Amino acid sequence: YTNPVCKSEEGKAMNMVRLLFEFFCENPEELPVDFCQISFEEGVERAAADYIAGMTDSYCKKVFEKYFVPCGWQG
Repeated sequence: YTNPVCKSEEGKAMNMVRLLFEFFCENPEELPVDFCQISFEEGVERAAADYIAGMTDSYCKKVFEKYFVPCGWQG
């Protein structure tokens, strides 16, 4: 991305991708079924990388929020 607004978020995006990669490497059971099979055949790092590489920006953010952002408590 070359837009100055996007460039200002680049560090955050890189961190999100890195954290998701580490998370899926440590928790391969959280990968979708298709990627679990890749994990067995080619290694968990390849499966995690392939899964993340196929994500749109908005889907990546949604998955990141699922695993890293606390949700509110129901009172």
